[in-house]
Amino acid sequence: TVPARRAVGAGFTPSLAALAAAALLGACTTPPVTAPDATAPAAARSGAQPAATPSARPLADAARPASAAASGATAARPPAPGTPPPFAEVTRDARSTAGYLTLWTRDEKTWIEIPAERLEQPMFLGASLASGLGVGFLLPGLMPSDQIVVLRRVGNLIQLVARNQHARAPAGTPLARAVAESYSDSLLAAAPLAAAPHPQRKSLLVDAMALLGGDLAGLQTPIESMFRMPYGLDRGNSSIERTRTGSDGTALTLRLHFAVPKLPAPPALAPGAPPPNPAALPNPPRMVPDARSFFLGLAYTFAPLPASPMPARLADQRVGYFTDAFVDFGNEFAGDRRAHYINRWRLEKKDPAAEVSEPKVPIRVVMDRNIPEKWRATVREGILEWNKAFERAGWRNALAVEQQPEDADWTSLEGAHLLAVRWFAMEGPGAMAVGLSQSDPRSGEILRGAAIIPENWMRFDRLDLADTEPRLAGAAALDARMCSYASDALEQAGFGFELMTLRGAFDPNGPEAERYVRNGLKAVVVHEVGHALGLRHNFKASSGISAAALRDPAFTHEHGVSNSVMDYNPPNVPLRGERVADYHMHGLGAYDYWAIEYGYRAFAPADEKAGLAAIAARSERDPALVYGTDEDTVIGDPLINRFDLTNDPLAYARRQLELGRELWTLTQARELPADDDLTVYRRNLQRGLNRFAQSVPLLAHYVGGVNTSR
Repeated sequence: TVPARRAVGAGFTPSLAALAAAALLGACTTPPVTAPDATAPAAARSGAQPAATPSARPLADAARPASAAASGATAARPPAPGTPPPFAEVTRDARSTAGYLTLWTRDEKTWIEIPAERLEQPMFLGASLASGLGVGFLLPGLMPSDQIVVLRRVGNLIQLVARNQHARAPAGTPLARAVAESYSDSLLAAAPLAAAPHPQRKSLLVDAMALLGGDLAGLQTPIESMFRMPYGLDRGNSSIERTRTGSDGTALTLRLHFAVPKLPAPPALAPGAPPPNPAALPNPPRMVPDARSFFLGLAYTFAPLPASPMPARLADQRVGYFTDAFVDFGNEFAGDRRAHYINRWRLEKKDPAAEVSEPKVPIRVVMDRNIPEKWRATVREGILEWNKAFERAGWRNALAVEQQPEDADWTSLEGAHLLAVRWFAMEGPGAMAVGLSQSDPRSGEILRGAAIIPENWMRFDRLDLADTEPRLAGAAALDARMCSYASDALEQAGFGFELMTLRGAFDPNGPEAERYVRNGLKAVVVHEVGHALGLRHNFKASSGISAAALRDPAFTHEHGVSNSVMDYNPPNVPLRGERVADYHMHGLGAYDYWAIEYGYRAFAPADEKAGLAAIAARSERDPALVYGTDEDTVIGDPLINRFDLTNDPLAYARRQLELGRELWTLTQARELPADDDLTVYRRNLQRGLNRFAQSVPLLAHYVGGVNTSR
């Protein structure tokens, strides 16, 4: 098994899997490579669509998906014949803001001035959701796509072209020409010149909305898959919401309107006909005033690529990192010419001779101002937990955490070279936490990352899990790819909380209960930040700890309940009469320290290959360093599972059944207050049933399964 290509940065594509992987795989799986929208090349040939101003058209007309303009399917219309007007005439009375790309604004219009030297110059373009719907993968902070792009002039058109990074050869060689002629770039958008070139600077002007107002990030397909309705992009009612530009990059946030002309009628069933599959039925968003219409905020960030690419580090299949993968045609004698560069942040020592040194520039982590003050200390602790691993790898204070000011604009989280920890509201019983990153495919250097945390984690003891199925029905097609850590961890934490409360182990409003909640939140933060640092899941990590060790408070306090926070670790709930140890991972595991050392320890160039080989080889001797990730869970290895503990999954499954029965017994014996909320009984019935449902896969791997080792 080779390391998976990085989850994010697969490209601007309308593929459902690309958006799904962007969310969950900050951490979860590998997005398939899909063909671009077949309409894009045709759109380029036909020219560019002028910017549309927001209109007051009736909704049914504005949302007509059959219209190419409404759906955003075509990127451009032919420009009007004739020469573009003079630069000064177009920008008269407009305000200019200098930066990487200079922006001109007047009223509701925004133009991008492209310096002559920026044409054909590769740059980073990343997309992130500035506002969402609080459901599925439409979450603020999500990074659906990123690319290395160039701005290209073709006659009176400006094209935004994604450069092909999947096949490479040494520059300046005949093989490089062969690769360039064999593999195509992709057109993302095109727009007409808004003005003639500047007479002195020779720079070009393009209407920002005309260039970026289409579906560059390919959101329409995952939206349709999620809601099973053909929402179209309505460019006429979309607009630019805010902009920011500086020497470090240029960000433009668009307010995109998606709509359908009508909601579908329920299907008519013939007498005796079986009911349709709920996953295939329309499932419009519920938390909007009118399900025919909603807005998404999408921020595009243009930023310069590092002048000198960071030295790339090759992946090793024994250590779990996301990677940038490509075919290296220059490596003609290799059996497998696919190269995998791990995704990691650039760190350079202030004192190269020191064993442990502070970095010249630490990894900047910005905590969202939306995080409630009550939970900020816990979130900060979770982020800084990773500094312990970096210190062992030779870096002191590798992560520097700052709090976003209360009066800051969200654009302070949009730039490159930062890791944003976002906090969002999510309606319903489930939860979706995501850790992800976007990188420079030339080297694997992470240019920006995000850890996205749901506020409803704090309410797991009150969430009604029996209502989960209808709310997730529209996303059923994503089940095989969903990153379910936060949702399933939420359910698991709720089960443990309810059981320990009914036992009388702690008061639900007391300090022990709050400690339980805080430690669970911290574990989620550490997990998602780990993804944003480049780490993949390790679902085999819990197999290195015995059941007896989990009942020893001294052991769990020092080592945790698993060997990695990158596993899906359930609460360590004791059977009645057993000692209470730590419920959650409160720090890093042995595997986490080792993985960070592989990715981030600094070596002299001549020593790196041998040094990395020695680090990776330790996993062959130390059972605490075993590794199995997402694709390994389908092999049938009994020790590679989500949400299990100990080196004996069979015994763990039996414990879960016993705990589930105990919850039912205690719930049935619970005295009914006059004003009791009866949904607690349904909730606890469901939680007990979940213990049975989640135990079945653990048992199934023992029938025809196979033991694996990387």
